[in-house]
Amino acid sequence: MTETMTVQIKLRGFVYLDGDQWVAVCPSLCVATQADAEQEARAGLSEAVELWLESCIERGTLEAALVSLGWTKTGAPTQAAKPQKETAEEFLLHLMVPAYQAAAFAECRI
Repeated sequence: MTETMTVQIKLRGFVYLDGDQWVAVCPSLCVATQADAEQEARAGLSEAVELWLESCIERGTLEAALVSLGWTKTGAPTQAAKPQKETAEEFLLHLMVPAYQAAAFAECRI
């Protein structure tokens, strides 16, 4: 049996009402979802970010994907841009990432 280790990663998400749809976005990864209810939009964003991460990990492209989104390997971390909607409410996305891939997040900052 192979032992595995996971690391918890926190990313900022924002949710806001746009017309009759709730939009949830993670600007750090350029991932967004929409739903009829706020909680559905939040849950959908968590799932979408998890799927994005899984896809990058399976393809071995996580670090390259982060860099292509503007993450850098040097300097102090900066804050990702908030969506244009002034009413956007911030929340944290809690994700579990395999430890061997977590280094990409530790080395890269946005």
